[in-house]
Amino acid sequence: MMKKQFPYYLGMPLSAFTLTYKEVRTIINSLTPHFIDLKVNGAQNIPKEGPGIIAANHESYLDILLQGCIPTKRHLRFVAKKELWESEKFYGQWLRKQVEKGYAMPVDRRNATPGQIKEFMYSLDEGHILSIFPEGTRKKGGAALSGFHNLVAMLSYGKDIPVIPVGIIRTMYAQKKLLNDTHPRVEINIGEPVYCKKTVGEDKKESWNSFNKELRSKVSSLMRLEEKVEYFSR
Repeated sequence: MMKKQFPYYLGMPLSAFTLTYKEVRTIINSLTPHFIDLKVNGAQNIPKEGPGIIAANHESYLDILLQGCIPTKRHLRFVAKKELWESEKFYGQWLRKQVEKGYAMPVDRRNATPGQIKEFMYSLDEGHILSIFPEGTRKKGGAALSGFHNLVAMLSYGKDIPVIPVGIIRTMYAQKKLLNDTHPRVEINIGEPVYCKKTVGEDKKESWNSFNKELRSKVSSLMRLEEKVEYFSR
């Protein structure tokens, strides 16, 4: 007998991933309480209007989907590594559909192209919120953050664009335990916005570096690493 195949995402059948992110978001909000004990703190810090950038740590593929459970009416546009779009697996096919509909945007993690930067800036100019993982890759749950890439700082530099730091806790553990009826706990902690300001006389890249240190500290605090939160238990 053929084994039933499921993606990691909440045990939903592959057919669900022909839907747009907006439609999947509705499904996720309905199903998540049955699989995950999710707690979202600080949703009021998401701007009600105008552009913004969500900057979060990254543990698992659940990070993108569970951001859809943040209680906000704002439409999020996810920026992720271009390699995901190039995959012929189900998620690559799904992501390509989201690009066509404006729900997701690919980026070269090593060297974002001028064309990609232009697309991101155009999206912000239109008043959208981008969701970016500044580390550029997934990290083991509970691990200290690595250095941040300059993309968030570059896009927000001197433009009065709010950058919302977000700490996501336990999604790696939740992804592994999702279908085992353990109802794992996940936290999404959303901090107050910070801004990458242009300082007279300061080199642009120095400003970016200073901002990255500030943002990294904020995200780390929201991950509650200093509290030694147990990342690998319910």
